[in-house]
Amino acid sequence: PSKKNKILFLGITFKKNVSDLRNSGTIQLINRLSRNKLLDLLIYDPFIKKDDLPANLRKYYTNDINKINVDLLYLSVPHDIIIKNFKNILKQLKGQFKVIDFSNSINNLKIKNIVKL
Repeated sequence: PSKKNKILFLGITFKKNVSDLRNSGTIQLINRLSRNKLLDLLIYDPFIKKDDLPANLRKYYTNDINKINVDLLYLSVPHDIIIKNFKNILKQLKGQFKVIDFSNSINNLKIKNIVKL
């Protein structure tokens, strides 16, 4: 069996600095990716609690990203608290991971392995 690739989603709400999940494109993406058995998904968003998520996605929720080994960090919603602490978030994670900056919010940080969309 192949190794599962772990994707950590940072920020999944509809827009930054709110807890509203309605119309969240990231939720739709996670729902789609959750069908792929070779992916191990994690959701981290300081604006939501586990019970805020749809029932089928609650198993992916985490509120502690310290020492998590990831293959891909997907920055979806650039909450101010995430951007402010982004370098510390990177230091907490383990693994040789790429960063996808979907929101194009990481501009002034010198980060290797970043992919801007």
